[in-house]
Amino acid sequence: MIWRRLFEKRKIERDLGEEIEHYITEATEQKIAGGLTREEARRQALIEFGGVEQVKEIMRQSRTGALFETVLRDIRYALRVFLKNPSFSVLAVLTAGLGIAAAASSFSVVDGVLLRPLPYIESDRLVQIWATLPMLRNQPAAAAVWDHFDPGYEGYQQFRQRQRSFDEVAVFSIESASMVQLADPRRINLGTAEASLFRLIGLPALHGRLIQEDDEKPGAPGIAVLGYDSWIKNFGGDPNVMAGGS
Repeated sequence: MIWRRLFEKRKIERDLGEEIEHYITEATEQKIAGGLTREEARRQALIEFGGVEQVKEIMRQSRTGALFETVLRDIRYALRVFLKNPSFSVLAVLTAGLGIAAAASSFSVVDGVLLRPLPYIESDRLVQIWATLPMLRNQPAAAAVWDHFDPGYEGYQQFRQRQRSFDEVAVFSIESASMVQLADPRRINLGTAEASLFRLIGLPALHGRLIQEDDEKPGAPGIAVLGYDSWIKNFGGDPNVMAGGS
């Protein structure tokens, strides 16, 4: 059926025209039998039938192979435009390709940051909260800090003791820092977090151990948890970089 539609188009169009004319002729004869003149009967039959060309187009779209015919027609048109002005066609294709690539890249970022679930246990239950100062909301000079106010660690401890809405609460902060590694200094993201943060997100350590409550006591030696991406990028995945199993 698709082959016939693509390569016997003239015959199909002729058959379609004959079918429509046959219907209009029968309707005309019925109206003539009802007492109308032939001209008036045909006029009313055409009115009842609707636009002939519109009906033909509907019939064309409803038949099998309509999509293939449309695609083939678009390909033929594209080839004619390309042969007529190849330089413009190449430029248009390159522009469209760059646009598609930019859209795909943007979607990848949005998908990774906003749409895709976080790689943590029960990530749909995780929320991030900030302290706010509503009295600064309408002050232009403080507009950048009113909804991300830092109450300090003591204020956080008070909130943690009084809150009843969450199963677990943990505090963390992220900032940029310089890492000097031989002759290759670079900027990295450095975070400070409580031991409860790792219980909250539910991720185990690949090597060594995570931060524990004892590490938060005064005088305890410093400990760092190295992210996997940073471990691979900055240290080549060397397991010996975690001295002492930390």
